[in-house]
Amino acid sequence: MLEKLNDKILRTLGDIIKILIFLFDWDTLIRKIKKEPLLDVVFISNMRDELDQMLSHGHNLQKLNHFGGIRVKFGNVSGRLRVMNFLPEDLMDDSKKEKIKEVFIDIVKWSKKRGVRVVLLAAGTKRLFGRDGSEIKKMFPDIIFTVGDNSTVLLLQEDVKRTIKSFGLNKYSNICVLGPYGILGEGMVSFLKNEGYSN
Repeated sequence: MLEKLNDKILRTLGDIIKILIFLFDWDTLIRKIKKEPLLDVVFISNMRDELDQMLSHGHNLQKLNHFGGIRVKFGNVSGRLRVMNFLPEDLMDDSKKEKIKEVFIDIVKWSKKRGVRVVLLAAGTKRLFGRDGSEIKKMFPDIIFTVGDNSTVLLLQEDVKRTIKSFGLNKYSNICVLGPYGILGEGMVSFLKNEGYSN
């Protein structure tokens, strides 16, 4: 009984969240009036867990493939989270991979209709279409696809730069990059080479 009550409360909260997102989405209304693109950037991600699904779906029993999330503003740039109705474990399940890719492509098409020029591959979605999303980039050459790791590399480089300075290291010091084959590892190797370190 208590579990059903909690379930009902969470779903009602999910409905309230969706209504609030709709009611306070002034930016979309203003852009419609001005006949501007409704969105500039879309962040595509998956659900975190079953609680996340419940809060997002509310009382809507229909299993949506994807749905809108929060909107963010960076100056005049308007971005929105678009969520795929899949959990992290689904992204690791090879039997579901083709369906997930179909949903992802559908989100990109949805985004294009709203004027989106940049798509951020967030969380596990960056692995769906090959390294750095090369497969999806070929399918939509007029859209810029990027991954969250790009900014992570920049932050890591700044941390390494501070560490090198604080320990008094120089280009003659030995620095080991563990796993130099990944996005972060390659970014660090490239950074160290530019700093004058040899491999």
